[in-house]
Amino acid sequence: MGNRSLVVVYYKGEYRIAQYGQWVGFPDGQGVVVLDFVKDPKNLAKLKTALDIPGRLYEPTDIQLEDWAEQHEKQWQEDMRRNFTGSSVHTYERSDPAMPSVHRNTSARILDLVANATEPVPIENGISFVADTLFCEYTYVVDLDTSTLEVYSGRREGAVQTRFGGVEGVSAGGGPFLTASFSFANLPEEDTFVLTATGKQREKADEDDKEGANHEESERDDDDEEGEEGDEQAAVEK
Repeated sequence: MGNRSLVVVYYKGEYRIAQYGQWVGFPDGQGVVVLDFVKDPKNLAKLKTALDIPGRLYEPTDIQLEDWAEQHEKQWQEDMRRNFTGSSVHTYERSDPAMPSVHRNTSARILDLVANATEPVPIENGISFVADTLFCEYTYVVDLDTSTLEVYSGRREGAVQTRFGGVEGVSAGGGPFLTASFSFANLPEEDTFVLTATGKQREKADEDDKEGANHEESERDDDDEEGEEGDEQAAVEK
């Protein structure tokens, strides 16, 4: 589904990568891809190494972006012709983008792409997208300076926003809100990650607390009724 997200790598005080993604941006989609990547220390080491290589990442020119966009459009049209012509039953096959690192379908896979790159990688830094809390539904931050994985959402009220105050377009007290933060040394299993990142873990805890409170109240009511019955019986015996 078209749930937009942003995958960010923060390293040595800078947003080195901020990759826009068009599809399945929820924690059980792109979020899990990020989680699986950071769970492997070898991935993190390779990512740091790549970021430390001068010129490994570079900002493409507008002309380059336009050229790649035209190539991507041609690929999409060819995919449509190949997959939806001459048959009533189709198995959709998508061609690899001409330049994956600047394609909207890459999303969280940018981490693996950069970590394993052997040549310069063009990066279109989209950090300003965090200011669009309507369409940027989730932001995943791999903070290599503090060794944490953070999840932000523009759709959560009452959470604390701690990071993006200096980003253009993010007003004071605005921007996405922190919904979850995990140390690389203590990353959760997938189910817990998804529940926590979406706020479902807190909702579940609130429901459990409410259920426990209702149970205690019910027990007190039962005790009161038993006490009243005992008093009535004592009065009858007298």
